[in-house]
Amino acid sequence: MKQLTDIEKLQRLIPHWIEHNQSHAAEFLRWAALARAAGEEQATALIENAAALLQKAEDELSAALEKIGGATSPHDSESHHHHSHDA
Repeated sequence: MKQLTDIEKLQRLIPHWIEHNQSHAAEFLRWAALARAAGEEQATALIENAAALLQKAEDELSAALEKIGGATSPHDSESHHHHSHDA
């Protein structure tokens, strides 16, 4: 069985990281809405900023993936991972 090169590993890992971050960003926004409903506007803004930073990370990871010739979508990768952080 052929071992994967580091670049081949990255071509599989980066889409997973992107998908994972998307899941967290959606969860951040859900909790930001709850914070807003509780009147916590400063906390809401900070949580929404954290979600925006994850979007920036996704943009950077997507650009890196493009440079190494990987799949253009997390759904093009072979593995999927999902989990929830409900309180």
